[in-house]
Amino acid sequence: MNKILTASAIILTAAATRLAGAEVNYADIFSSEEIRTVTAGAIITDVKYFGDTVSTGRVRKAGDRAAELFLKEPLKNFHLIASERAFIPLPKKKIPEFLKKLTSIKMLEDLDYYSMTENRVERFIKDVKVIRLNSKPDAGNSISSGGDIAVTDNRFGRMMFRTLMKAGSRSVIIENTTTESLSKFGFTVCERGDYRTYTALYYLPANKGFLYYSIHAMKIKHSGILKIYPVNPGSFGNRLRASFVRAASLAGVNRLDRLAAFREK
Repeated sequence: MNKILTASAIILTAAATRLAGAEVNYADIFSSEEIRTVTAGAIITDVKYFGDTVSTGRVRKAGDRAAELFLKEPLKNFHLIASERAFIPLPKKKIPEFLKKLTSIKMLEDLDYYSMTENRVERFIKDVKVIRLNSKPDAGNSISSGGDIAVTDNRFGRMMFRTLMKAGSRSVIIENTTTESLSKFGFTVCERGDYRTYTALYYLPANKGFLYYSIHAMKIKHSGILKIYPVNPGSFGNRLRASFVRAASLAGVNRLDRLAAFREK
């Protein structure tokens, strides 16, 4: 089954301007039970597509009460919503190195995901380019100063995103918003600003690692595109999962065995 691509990894690698005081309240994102679940190694993934829901790793009824905190509008306004909760173990002394890698363009290139259509791992991020920076980047092609980037994927081709990062004392929120409309087969899939991605990482000293939360949301303008290019909710979740697996690898944690959040039954 074909499906719409989400540029999921963009949320992990395109960091931007640091805004002081943007502390994440992780209690608004994770329940106590979810914290116990993810720190034990589980990954919780929810995908909603026009009312249909698929979930994996969840310990209670599927749903995401935290999404609206980032989107700042009702979830009913979005046609595709995917979210993921996980944990990345990391000694505190390695945080600076981890965040530097997280904001490297090179860490986004050649990103792979599990294709439910082909029942195999395939590449979906082919190229990433910095279009504009707010200031000169650090060594390693970091764009932690913020700006615009272009991502080339295997479904939509070139997509433009503007990035923003808000950093607190133990937290980071990375936000990405499309700056151009997205089209396929002559249809406008979504207007400018209607595809958004967010990631929040909150460091827990007692657990020696980051709570990880990611959400991708899209408003689809023309449903006609879905007749030509149908969307599989599980595939949307798999692209989100690819981002987490890459982020974990930057911390030296191998989660390739969990690359597929969903598989064809």
